[in-house]
Amino acid sequence: MALRPSGRVDPADAFEVQALTFEWAMSYDTKDWNRLKAILAPKLNIDYTDVDGTTFDNIPPEKWIEHCSNPRFLGGNRMSTQHFIGAAKYVQLTPNEIQADYQIRAAHVRWMDDARTVEGPKGHGHGLMRQNYIKIDGAWRLAGWRPIVLWNEHDFGEVVRFGLEQPVEKL
Repeated sequence: MALRPSGRVDPADAFEVQALTFEWAMSYDTKDWNRLKAILAPKLNIDYTDVDGTTFDNIPPEKWIEHCSNPRFLGGNRMSTQHFIGAAKYVQLTPNEIQADYQIRAAHVRWMDDARTVEGPKGHGHGLMRQNYIKIDGAWRLAGWRPIVLWNEHDFGEVVRFGLEQPVEKL
């Protein structure tokens, strides 16, 4: 899991990409898809192999947002998440590319009612979030990510299955 050795990341650049990661997490947790779109590169490489077995190569931001805002994934009033970002390690891959590894705990709860009073399946992933950034016209953009799951708390698989198997109106 170690990052490839390369150059040191300028602290100003590390600060900028860390801010993008904060925006990424908050956009997911608040379901603010415009906020997410504002930080993304024109093409994304997303690897959810450890989460649900899917990968998305060179996907446009609009397509990704369409996917993740779907109630079967992260969208809808009955899905609550909180992505806690911990310690970070940054590596400069090229002058215009940074890769970062963050500790992460991603809490997920599906609710059985719109008022969020009856808890349904829940599962929380613990691990590493690897994110890639590219500099475009002098500004850093989030270009991809890969959660690396170390362990899950509760039944994360049931959270995923529930989203895939239930009628959309129950999500």
